[in-house]
Amino acid sequence: MRSFFRYATACHVHRRNMTIPLPDSAGLHILHCHALAMDAVEYFDTKAHWQTFHQRLCDQYADFYVMARINMDNVFSAYGDRGLGTYSVQELANSSEGYIGPRWWPLGA
Repeated sequence: MRSFFRYATACHVHRRNMTIPLPDSAGLHILHCHALAMDAVEYFDTKAHWQTFHQRLCDQYADFYVMARINMDNVFSAYGDRGLGTYSVQELANSSEGYIGPRWWPLGA
């Protein structure tokens, strides 16, 4: 799933073994979350910490939206209802190792 954001850019995302199909707007949602994560690279003390954050974000997105695993440790379970994932991405960054950015980003505005 590490390449999920990179390649899942169509507005319809289909996968044979998906538990549920993603909504029509899934591609736009994925692009928005990916743009937030890419813009946050300067908010981490090392590239390795940012890459770990990015991998966790992809894994959590896939778990929640693709595999439909509802887990309250997943930021998309806790914050997914507040818009296009901005809160979810921000909260995951805030809890990530090496994060040195502000509590709330001006990203994606």
